[in-house]
Amino acid sequence: MVLVLSLESSNSPLTFFSQKKKKKFYQYCVKSKRNQNPWKECHIQQMETDGISLVRRQSGGGTVYQDLGNTCFTFLSSKENYSTERNFNIITNALKKRFDLNAEKSGRNDLVIDGKKISGSGFKQKIDRALHHGTLLRDVDMDALAKYLNPNKLKLESKGVQSVRSRVVNLKTLVPNISHESMCDAITQEFFETHQQECEIEDLDEDKLRHNASLMKHYKEYQDWDWRFGSTPNFKHHMETRFDWGTMDVHVDSKKD
Repeated sequence: MVLVLSLESSNSPLTFFSQKKKKKFYQYCVKSKRNQNPWKECHIQQMETDGISLVRRQSGGGTVYQDLGNTCFTFLSSKENYSTERNFNIITNALKKRFDLNAEKSGRNDLVIDGKKISGSGFKQKIDRALHHGTLLRDVDMDALAKYLNPNKLKLESKGVQSVRSRVVNLKTLVPNISHESMCDAITQEFFETHQQECEIEDLDEDKLRHNASLMKHYKEYQDWDWRFGSTPNFKHHMETRFDWGTMDVHVDSKKD
């Protein structure tokens, strides 16, 4: 389900909210599109065993686990009207006014409450347009998150935590009655107040997607193996595992033709 808010002016921002129908695993790439290694960032074999999909996107940011407990937001605007600070304020003000939650920005990408991460963002800019999108951890399966993510241990240690799970918190833990719908409504109202105008909300469903040739073209491209895995840069990988019969030590030197 995708809700679209589009203000009248061509220079005015758009906002999207989405919630996936089934569990997905998102591999976030930086702007070059091809600089993250899915075999390093997540446990591919376990994902394939459990039927979890890998999806790669063009924006920056980290690798996240996505299921029905996660609400995604997107701000799309002209570059001249682009402001990540304003976008973040829309999210934090909505959480404060509707749910009395005091979220604050941490670093370039994250929103935290009492030091616990509730949101991560990615960004991309082109010639005349700019994109800011991210996640809101509402009621994500933390066991699955820990099962499929393979975070950089040095990065975790630099943040003073031992695992991804210990660093994040679900909003439902803080506000038991929070829902995808109530969160979208709160952000929508704050979006209208910030831009001092309102618009009709469009529901972009799968049927509309199938009848839009341009969207379907991108949809199929992002489903393709060549984009999800084949775009991975050359890499070297070392794997070592101990079995009852001995130790297996594998060195992989991967290069694209």
